Amino acid sequence: ENSMDVVYSAGHDRVITWMSPSVERALGWKPDDLVGSAASRLVHPEDLQALLVKQDEIIRSGGTGGSAELRIATADGGWRWMRVRGRVVHDEDGNVIGGIDELRDMQAEMDLRADMARGLEHDGLTGVANRAWALLCVGIDGMTRVNEAFGYTAGDRVLAAVAQRLVAVTGAADRVARVAGDEFVVLLPEASTTATASANAAERILEAIRGAVTIGPYDIDVTACVGIAAFVDGGAEELLRDATMAMRQASSHGTDRWGFLDTGLAAFARSALTVQNELRDALRDGRVH
Repeated sequence: ENSMDVVYSAGHDRVITWMSPSVERALGWKPDDLVGSAASRLVHPEDLQALLVKQDEIIRSGGTGGSAELRIATADGGWRWMRVRGRVVHDEDGNVIGGIDELRDMQAEMDLRADMARGLEHDGLTGVANRAWALLCVGIDGMTRVNEAFGYTAGDRVLAAVAQRLVAVTGAADRVARVAGDEFVVLLPEASTTATASANAAERILEAIRGAVTIGPYDIDVTACVGIAAFVDGGAEELLRDATMAMRQASSHGTDRWGFLDTGLAAFARSALTVQNELRDALRDGRVH
């Protein structure tokens, strides 16, 4: 009920039985508008097949099946990109009786991917190839505690204050985007893509964010962690993934710090995930016992 993401439960027939209040803020619907409706009603027709495949993976795995990126209907007739994660619910005998899904807003991330893809391919001024970019992922420290202690309205005020500080320090609102509940990204221009320049930019961002946000009688101290990734090869999605992973690596060592992506750890994490998925598939198919 207090989640910033949209959460709903559905029966085995995929009819929604409960919807979190956050759906009104995220998509404009009131919970009662959707309870009793098929979950597929919310999904863009072109994305229904991806949803069905993901649901089948979740049921066959007996638990969770990763995430899917889908366009979800808004109350005003539009569509919003959201990342959907689900898990099945079993009865006492182990039978699947329904599921619980979580929808996280990723519209800003999708917009950023498109902008980055265009920027990585062609320079906006000259039209020639431009592959010199660096991306910083900024994660606010302790937002869960802020939301729990002061409520989501206070949390939103902290997010708004951080956004203003990021725009002020970068000097360009179009290079700052919020990509998750408490995460922002900052796209650095070509002049800032060297390791030293990127590190200096991260230091300036930490300094700009560092400081109190006043919520009523309370001063909430705000800090962040910053992950740095530079474009080498691949595409916008890979750059965003690497910056996010770098931020999580930095935050694992504490608060108010920055770090470059540790490619060794990243490769190990991807390898471990691949092995996990292969083992799950092998167990499901009866190839191992």
